[in-house]
Amino acid sequence: MDNAAAKESRKTRFYAFMQNLGKSFMFPIATLSAMGILVGLGSAFTAPSMMDRLPFLQIHWVNIVFSFMNTVGSFGFTYLPAMFAMSLPFGLAKRNKGVGTIAAFAGYISLNLGINFMLQLQ
Repeated sequence: MDNAAAKESRKTRFYAFMQNLGKSFMFPIATLSAMGILVGLGSAFTAPSMMDRLPFLQIHWVNIVFSFMNTVGSFGFTYLPAMFAMSLPFGLAKRNKGVGTIAAFAGYISLNLGINFMLQLQ
């Protein structure tokens, strides 16, 4: 009976870990929909063909607003790897979530800088 309880406990811990892992992956993925809408609207309304069809889009401040939407929306796609690198330790850490998140970001940046350095040597 004790062996069955230990087995059930392991199973419960495994399912809890998998649930936390899934939650950790969901934050960057959930932001992509909002970022995609911003990129889509910004790109569509700053396209030259659309500006020819709708002359009010050629007004300077209107064009700036849609260009800003495109720029802000592209953040999610540009920095998606960094968001994953930060969200996993934040979601999985039991204590010191901030320390784990900053360490993951520092590791990600160090990895990119190291790879860039090695590629420039070649």
